[in-house]
Amino acid sequence: MTVFSKAICWINVVSSVAFLLGSLLFLPRFSPYATAGVWMFALGSLLMLIGALHVCFTRNE
Repeated sequence: MTVFSKAICWINVVSSVAFLLGSLLFLPRFSPYATAGVWMFALGSLLMLIGALHVCFTRNE
């Protein structure tokens, strides 16, 4: 596994964690932090986009 592949793997892990934490921040108990949850969702989406683009551009290698 190359360094770039490991980086993409970690990007996928971090995006999943961002989605999980962002989801939890929408629970009523954490409602004061809902704005942080929105930003975590945005970060997770961006990271997933990077991972998907990597797959698209390296599939034929």
